[in-house]
Amino acid sequence: VRSWAGLEGWSDDGLPVIGPSGTLPGLIHAFGFSGHGFALVPLVGPLIAQILDGQVPSQTLTPFDIMRFAGAGREMLHA
Repeated sequence: VRSWAGLEGWSDDGLPVIGPSGTLPGLIHAFGFSGHGFALVPLVGPLIAQILDGQVPSQTLTPFDIMRFAGAGREMLHA
């Protein structure tokens, strides 16, 4: 019998947050993969490495930008 215990990172829209912070320069986000992080790391890892190296990511990360929640009310962020 196997089991696992831990936290799952879910965002309100079900998409991960990937890319630079909207408020703290130099901070890069990569969270909220809803249990799919291990499967997506072969793609996400190199994209984060590109950002850290000062390059433009080879894939667009706009749909995953943290600022998509900028207009959300506190009730959405704490739901």
